[in-house]
Amino acid sequence: MAPLTVLFIVYGGAIGGLLVGGVYFARASPGATLSRRLMGSLYGPAIALLLVAVMLWPDQYRWNPQGVTAFYWLQVVPLSLLIYSLARYPGRPILHLVLVPIALLCWALVFAIGFLKIHGE
Repeated sequence: MAPLTVLFIVYGGAIGGLLVGGVYFARASPGATLSRRLMGSLYGPAIALLLVAVMLWPDQYRWNPQGVTAFYWLQVVPLSLLIYSLARYPGRPILHLVLVPIALLCWALVFAIGFLKIHGE
């Protein structure tokens, strides 16, 4: 496999998550408070931070049930932020129809990379 393809597979989900968050932030209502705009767009960058957490995951927690459980619990963060965004996003809700599937695909890619790293594959 070409090195560029490998880089896209490993970092594509994180970059996609950052782009989704950026679009959400930019397309939010200008009259909304900064905190609502940030919270409505934060689940995209949370997906990217999952990849950072996985890449920095200590080797002592690979194959370890505690490390695997912690990895699965970390998935709650973007899920919670996604639910918040769906309920309280200060912008046009039609944006969710386009960006949520993209974000879920990015999240699945990051989860797959994390799953392989945590389980020692």
